[in-house]
Amino acid sequence: MPRRCTTAWIVALLVGLAVSASPIAESPAAAAGVAGSPTASNNVTKWANIANAYSASDGAAAAAWNGASSCWNGFFWYTCASTSTVNFTTFGFDSSVPAGLTNLSATLELRTALTYLNLFASGAISMQAQVWNGSSWVNTGSSTYRNSYGAFNTYYTDSVTVTGLTSSQLSDSNFRVAVNGSSNGVGFGMLMDYVRVTVQDATAPTAGAVADGASTDVDWQTSTSSIQANWSGFSDSWPGIASYDYAIGTTAGGTQVKNWTSVGTATSVTASSLALSDGTTYFVSVRATDSDGNVSSVATSDGVTVDTTAPTPGTVNDGTTSDITWQNSTSTIQANWSGFSDATSGIASYDYAIGTTAGGTQVKNWTPVGTATSVTASSLALSDGTTYFVSVRATDTVGNTSTVATSNGVTVETTAPTPGTVNDGMGADIDWQSSTSTIQANWSGFSDATSGIASYDYAIGTTSGGTDISNWTSNAGATNVTNSSLGLADGTTYFVSVRANDTAGNTSTVATSNGVTVDTTAPTAGAVADGASTDVDWQTSTSSIQANWSGFSDSWPGIASYDYAIGTTAGGTQVKNWTSVGTATSVTASSLALSDGTTYFVSVRATDTAGNVSSVATSDGVTVDTTAPTPGTVNDGTTSDITWQNSTSTIQANWPGFSDATSGIASYDYAIGTHRRWHPSEELDAGRHSHQRDGELARAVRRDHLLRVGTRHRHRRKHQHRRNVQRSHRRRHRTHPRHRERRHGRRHRLADRGGIQRELVRVLRH
Repeated sequence: MPRRCTTAWIVALLVGLAVSASPIAESPAAAAGVAGSPTASNNVTKWANIANAYSASDGAAAAAWNGASSCWNGFFWYTCASTSTVNFTTFGFDSSVPAGLTNLSATLELRTALTYLNLFASGAISMQAQVWNGSSWVNTGSSTYRNSYGAFNTYYTDSVTVTGLTSSQLSDSNFRVAVNGSSNGVGFGMLMDYVRVTVQDATAPTAGAVADGASTDVDWQTSTSSIQANWSGFSDSWPGIASYDYAIGTTAGGTQVKNWTSVGTATSVTASSLALSDGTTYFVSVRATDSDGNVSSVATSDGVTVDTTAPTPGTVNDGTTSDITWQNSTSTIQANWSGFSDATSGIASYDYAIGTTAGGTQVKNWTPVGTATSVTASSLALSDGTTYFVSVRATDTVGNTSTVATSNGVTVETTAPTPGTVNDGMGADIDWQSSTSTIQANWSGFSDATSGIASYDYAIGTTSGGTDISNWTSNAGATNVTNSSLGLADGTTYFVSVRANDTAGNTSTVATSNGVTVDTTAPTAGAVADGASTDVDWQTSTSSIQANWSGFSDSWPGIASYDYAIGTTAGGTQVKNWTSVGTATSVTASSLALSDGTTYFVSVRATDTAGNVSSVATSDGVTVDTTAPTPGTVNDGTTSDITWQNSTSTIQANWPGFSDATSGIASYDYAIGTHRRWHPSEELDAGRHSHQRDGELARAVRRDHLLRVGTRHRHRRKHQHRRNVQRSHRRRHRTHPRHRERRHGRRHRLADRGGIQRELVRVLRH
């Protein structure tokens, strides 16, 4: 036994000398220089010198052993038994990992040197690194180390990674090293060189937002060779973002144009030397990678569309609405435009200019107006008679500018129209009217030699030029007006005023009518008489009626005209409707168709200068009578008929039996002769042919003629008449049907009433 101890002591001494000569690291800085030792990385790392074999006073080493049996030989700790398990004391990780993190992982690395104490023994050692996961110790796995005689200070490394940790699990006393060994000798010894713990975050960075353009987000661009983008909002709570990658595609998240490319920690990029197409939308995608290699989800921009097409120009109008040709302002020009369009990015703004030539800028240079489609340019110095043109161009969202559209020009005119003449009424000027609700007027003579008259305004007042009845009102281009919504007073005079506006907006001086006075009193009706002068009750004409009237009056302003009508009833118009005769006070209405025995009435009404109409006055009627009286008997003497008398100077006669059933007998005519007067009972033919019907007609015609002619027929003409009648009778006798005379192949007869009448009239005329 002493021998054995002596031998062990010698071996221990030798090993101790060998160990003391080996380059054992005592600190992280020293460990970094040891061959095969790990190097620092971006991950948070904790270095710990767990055991030191050179100093028994090392507090950490003195408390390191936790085995069934341990011995100190003056140089290092070792197991006193040939088989044992050694658990190095627990140690913590004094890290800077933020509190509250989850989804962490920790990797524990061990660097150890093993020494066998029995030079003639063999054995095996299994080492585990253990991590407390919150509920139990987790082994790193096992590694078997064999050593042989003389293999002193051979170093071995073991490691384990535990996932699903939180930052609170990285605190002190959550890590330890366990060594299991066995030998066929006295025991074994172990020297811990260092322990390194590496902590990683398994949570990927949070994705942010990507904007097209260099700063603020853009939706359109003109470039076909480059794309710009910027991003923000990407974050990683620990250990932090290490780099960004970007890609460009024609779809959201696509890489058709440019594959994923790193830009380090830059938060913007300009990708050039591209081949982009007009009208195509391109998307920039970005992803972030943190220091532990975790990659965020992809954030993509909303896209930028390439637009190289300029807007389509529209139409420019002078004025505020529809296009004008003239204006009177010398300091202001107004214009509006429409029809500009851009099918791709849309119109962003307009510029306008004013010149004395189409497209010129002599008056005002190009000036932006935003998206407004009209402009009022003031504080200008325009010249009378000069034409000015407004030009407009449109710029789309990406800066493409349209061609210039120019108005057809507006000419400055400052000369007002020449005033004309205003008449009351709708035709020639009137001085009177009867209406209390309507005023009418017409005008002429207004003129404008430059731009022409565009419209008229009118006003109505009780004084010349006044507007107290109706204020100035536009009448468009009409040269007459009727205002029917007034309240006019009887006896008041009203004046209509008119002013003309030319196309340029200049207004003439005012022209006013001489006034029209309201008269609401109608004329007083008079009396109507049938006939040309005195009143008649009967007439023989069936084609005309005469009438006259008097007593119509109008104190103010006077009668202007009369109307008459004819009817079969008092006041009726069955024969002739109301017809004006001017100021005449009699009338002869001809070309009528009157009926025998019918009474006709003539009605008359008067109209004064103001248009008031009197009540109707009607005649007492005139009756048409075309039937001659029935003849009676003529007796010589004073009573009964006598045949002889002895007076040579006097003849007496009486006649009873004459009658007229219609108008009555008005007078008789008589005549005295030496031959007997033709009598109705006399036959025209003294022979065999009486022709009774024709004889009656002939007698009637003869009788009517004699009654009318009276004493104007002389004795000689009576005899001549008788002879003519006899000759006519003989001619008819020769043409009687029993004594036909064939002439020109046809039969001649004078048996009709008309023929006999015409013959008798012809005879009587001779």
